Amino acid sequence: MIDQLLQTPPYSLPADERTKQLLAAMYEAYQHHFDHCAAYRRFCEGRGLVRSSVFLDLADFPYLPVQAFKESADLLRSVSNDQVKSTLQSSATSGLPSTVAIDAITAKRQVRALAGVLSAALGPKRRPVAVFDVNPRSGGGMLGARSAAVQGFLNLAREVEYVVAPEHGVLTLQRKVLEELAAHWRNSEEPVLLFGFTYLLYSLALEPLADAGVTLQLPAGSHLAHLGGWKKLADRAVSKDVFAEKAAKVFGLPPENVVDFYGFTEQMGVTYPDGPTGDKTAPAFAEVIVRDPQTLMPAPDGEPGLLQFLTPLPHSYPGISVLTDDIGVITGRDPIGDWQGTRFRVLGRAKQAEVRGCGDILGDKVAAARKRVAKGQGDLRLLFSSEAAPATQARWDAPLAMESLPKVDSVADLAERLRIGRSRLDAYSVDDLIALIAAVAERWVAPDSPLAELRQQGLIFLSSWCQPERLSRLADDSLRGHRSYLDGPRPVGGNRVRQLGARHRGLVVHWLAGNVPVLGMLTLVQSILARNANLLKAASRFTRVLPLLLESFRGLEIKTPGGRTLLGDDLLASLAIVYCDRDDRVSAEAISREADVRLAWGGREAVEAVSTLPRKVSAEDIIFGPKLSFMVIGRSALATERAFQRLARRAATDVCVFEQTGCASPHTVFIERDGVFSAEDFATKLAAELDQALVRFPSPPISADDASRVEARRIRGELTGRVWRSAGVAWTVILDDAGAELAPPCYGRVITIRAIDQAENVLPLINDSIQTVGLALSGEQRLDFARRAAQRGAERFPDIGRMTLFEAPWDGLFPLDRLVKWYTLGGPM
Repeated sequence: MIDQLLQTPPYSLPADERTKQLLAAMYEAYQHHFDHCAAYRRFCEGRGLVRSSVFLDLADFPYLPVQAFKESADLLRSVSNDQVKSTLQSSATSGLPSTVAIDAITAKRQVRALAGVLSAALGPKRRPVAVFDVNPRSGGGMLGARSAAVQGFLNLAREVEYVVAPEHGVLTLQRKVLEELAAHWRNSEEPVLLFGFTYLLYSLALEPLADAGVTLQLPAGSHLAHLGGWKKLADRAVSKDVFAEKAAKVFGLPPENVVDFYGFTEQMGVTYPDGPTGDKTAPAFAEVIVRDPQTLMPAPDGEPGLLQFLTPLPHSYPGISVLTDDIGVITGRDPIGDWQGTRFRVLGRAKQAEVRGCGDILGDKVAAARKRVAKGQGDLRLLFSSEAAPATQARWDAPLAMESLPKVDSVADLAERLRIGRSRLDAYSVDDLIALIAAVAERWVAPDSPLAELRQQGLIFLSSWCQPERLSRLADDSLRGHRSYLDGPRPVGGNRVRQLGARHRGLVVHWLAGNVPVLGMLTLVQSILARNANLLKAASRFTRVLPLLLESFRGLEIKTPGGRTLLGDDLLASLAIVYCDRDDRVSAEAISREADVRLAWGGREAVEAVSTLPRKVSAEDIIFGPKLSFMVIGRSALATERAFQRLARRAATDVCVFEQTGCASPHTVFIERDGVFSAEDFATKLAAELDQALVRFPSPPISADDASRVEARRIRGELTGRVWRSAGVAWTVILDDAGAELAPPCYGRVITIRAIDQAENVLPLINDSIQTVGLALSGEQRLDFARRAAQRGAERFPDIGRMTLFEAPWDGLFPLDRLVKWYTLGGPM
C-alpha cells in the first residue's frame, strides 16, 4: 500500500480516498515498526496499544515528538545495523541534533516522494539549477540534513552549479559565477531553477544584490525554491512578502514562482510546498494535524497549535507520526484548482522557555557567559518608583510595552534620589519596618488583590513568610541573635564596654530572575529591614509582578501600639524598578557602578554576565546562581501505609510549588529498595497525589515549547521505563532503572523516580551545584547522610514537603547579614 500511494500524483486524490489509502498505509507502517523496533513496541504497549489495534482516524496513531530523535535516537531503529546505509543528522543550530538511520527502502521512498512533490510544484521538466550553497560532500557516514536536502532537489537538475563557496571560513556568494550563469541563461531562454536555504539565500544573495541595485533577469518560467531557515529572518522582521519582493527585484521572478518548501529531518523526503493559495499543502502520502499545546488533543481547523505530521515513508526508524515544536494552523481542506490536500500555515517555532533563574540547569551547558553586545546608547526604562506607579489595569502576566515606560536619563541622579529617600527609613525601628511589611502582606492576599491568581505561585508562602514573628526570627538568626543591632549599638555577650551595631550598606542593586514571580521580594524585604536603598532590574518574564506587590505600600498607614504612624510611602521613596534589554550592557554597567551591593538571582549565563560588569571596589556581591535539588527516601520512611501516603502527599507539594522552576525544586526522587513499599508503589501513589494536587495548585498555562519538551521526556520514559501522566501536560511521573543518576530537569511537574540500594549511593552526585536534598531518612542515617553531603557541597536538608520554603541561611549564607555593615563601640576586650 505504501508503494502504491507513492505512485499516485501527490495532489490528485479526493479527500475521502486520500484518507482511506493513507490510513491503510500508516497501519502497514505501524505494524512494521511495532514488530521490528523494541522501544517503539514498548512505547505503544505503554499506551494500551497492540499490534492489531484498530485506528479509525489518523489522529489515533501514536506520535513521537522531534525531541525523541535527539534524546533517544539510539533506541529508534527498525532495521538491523547492517541494513543502515547512512545516518542523517539535523544541523542542530541549538541543542542536540536529531538523528535518523536510513536504509535502502527509506532512501528509495524519499527520492520518489520528493520527486513527485517537486514535479507538481515546479514542473516535471529537468532544467539548469543554481544552488546557493557549497557543494555538499559525498560519501557515507554522517550525512547532514542540509546536504541531503540539496541532493534531493537536484532530481530536477539537468546541470548544476554551486554559487556559494567558503572564503577564509566564511560562506561567500560567488557573484561573478552567478552573473556569468545569468548571462548564459538569458541567451538560452530555458527556464532555470534557483535553490537554497531561506536564510542563506536571502542574506548572501537577495538582500545584498537588491541593496546594490543588481538585476539578473531570468528566463520566463524560472523558479526560486527555498527551504527552512525562517526563524533567523523572522528575528530580522523579514516576511515572505519581503523575500518575494527582493527576488522580483534581483531576478525578475513573479511571487508565484518563488516557492517556499517546509520539511524537517525526522521525515526527510516529505516536503510541503506553497500551493495555489500560498499556504503549504500536504501530499497524498502525508497528513498534518494541529494539537492544542495544553491538552495535546487535535485542535479545530483555524486554531493554532503544535504541528504533527504523519507519513508511512520511514522504514528504518519509527518516524511515521512526529509532533514538531513548530506552531501552525490548518487553513482549509477543500480542493483549490487541481490541488487536493490539507492546507496549513506555519506560524513559527514554539518559543524557547525563559531562563529559569536559579533553577536553570538546562541552560547550564554553556561554560561561560555569552558576550553581550553593547548598544551605542543605553535604553534604561523606569518601571516603578514612588512617582511612577504601575499600570493597574494590566494583568500581572501581561507583556511589557517598553516604549510606554519613561526613560531614565541619568542613573546617577536616580541613585541619588533613592539614597535621599532611604534616609526616611532611619526614623523607623526594625520592628516598625517589620510591621509595615506584614501589613502590606495582608493586602497581597486580599480577595480583591490584582495578584490573586498568584496565590498558588508563591504568593501565599510570601505573605506567610512576611508575618511579624517569622521576619523577627529571621532577623534575629541572621544578625548574631539580635535584630535590634539595626537600631543602634548594644552590648556584646552582656559586656557593657564592648558594643556592636549594624547599619545599612547604601544602594543595593538587584538583578531579578524570571523563574518564580515573587522571588525578588524575599531578598528585597531583607534589604528593606537593613534600611538600604534598592534599585531592582526586572527580568523579562513576570515583569509586572514586583511593581504590583510594591504598589500595595502606596498610601498605607498603620498605627503602632505606642501611637506612632508608619507610612508605606516612606518605604517607597527608597526604591525603584528599572528594565532594559538583556543585551543592553551600557545600561547594565551604569546601574552596576552605582551599587554598594550587587545581588543577582539567575542561571549561570545571567550571574556571570553581572559579575563581569564594572563595580565599586568596595561593592559586595551576593550571588544566587544555578542549583539543582532532589529527594532521598529511606526504606524506614515507608514502613507504614500512613507514612507512605503522607510522604507522597508532601512530595507532590514540593513538585508543584513554583512548577519546579525554583532552585530548591526536586526533579529526581531516589528510593531505597527492599522496603515495605517499592519505588513503583511510590510512583503510583505520587501520580495520584499530583493529580489531586491540581485542585490545591492549579497548573498554569504552559508554552508550546515546554509542552513539546514534556512530551519528549514522557516518551523517553515510555521507551525505557514506565510513565504515569495526566491528561494534557499538567504532571508526569517517570519510573526507570537508571539508578543513582540525576534526571535532567524538564520542569512542568515532571518527576523521575529511581530505586537505589542505599541512600549513600547518591553521595557521589553531590557537588557545589546541588542546593537542596529533601530527606526522608531517620536516626543516625539521617545525620550521617547530611554531614557527608554537606562536606561535598549541598547546603539544605529539609524534610520532604518543606524543600521550597525559603529560609535563612539560603545557599549557605544569611542574606541579611551580607546586607549590613557592622560597627563597634568601646574597643576590644
